[in-house]
Amino acid sequence: EHGEVWYESARVSAFGRNAKSRARARSVGFVFQSFLLLPGLSALDNVMLAARYAGRDAAAARRRAHELLDELGVLHRTGYFPPQLSGGEQQRVAFCRAVLNDPPLLLADEPTGNLDEANGAAILEALRSRARAGAAVVLVSHRPDAAAGATAVLHLREGRLEP
Repeated sequence: EHGEVWYESARVSAFGRNAKSRARARSVGFVFQSFLLLPGLSALDNVMLAARYAGRDAAAARRRAHELLDELGVLHRTGYFPPQLSGGEQQRVAFCRAVLNDPPLLLADEPTGNLDEANGAAILEALRSRARAGAAVVLVSHRPDAAAGATAVLHLREGRLEP
């Protein structure tokens, strides 16, 4: 019920707004159920937002973005805008944005909720791959298969977390 959040040997509560934003951009990737892509930006530019917020070198980030988009089968859609993409393509683009900076923590809230079976499986495998690479992955899902391979599974029942 009480506690503190620490980041790199400092209490987060002591950070100013800009420091919190920088820490989040560099260390936490968010995968949302509703994608949250900006409709006026191309798929590539949506992915590149993560690098801009983290202050990363644009050329290196662009190369990494292309690698990730290719890995998830949407490289051919880099110039398309979110309304021109299917739900599965939008989620894969959003996932690429979340992992572009190789964050040590990934928070995924129902990342497969709006996807067909194949795209859902691709996103789950991509999350597992990040976990195998050393990232901490916190996944919220109603899919029973989402927990496969997890090192810990908690259930939320009536507002309480249970093993």
